Amino acid sequence: MPTYPASLPSPMLDGYSLRPVDGGILRGMDGLARQRRRHATGHEVTLTWLAEPGDFALLSQWLDTYGMAWFTITLSLGDTAAPVTARLVGTWSAAHLGTHWRVTATMEVRP
Repeated sequence: MPTYPASLPSPMLDGYSLRPVDGGILRGMDGLARQRRRHATGHEVTLTWLAEPGDFALLSQWLDTYGMAWFTITLSLGDTAAPVTARLVGTWSAAHLGTHWRVTATMEVRP
């Protein structure tokens, strides 16, 4: 499993958005909908990076190459930083801020 490179910018703590992933499924039984939990699930977290142009090129290449598969990254999800397993949910986006790029991505994470 790939590991997010320490040489790339770390996600910023400011702006973290964390929400549980819905692990339930609805099944119709005799006209009734019943919800059952499939398995233990992780969380979706919105991450933001601030990158200089050279780092932006490497970060965008890394996300395009490895982001859709599970990879390991160290994140602060509470009081401590810990390695988690993550993958992109959808695509990432970037905004040019003059001398830097702000990259935003939603990830599914699990411990």
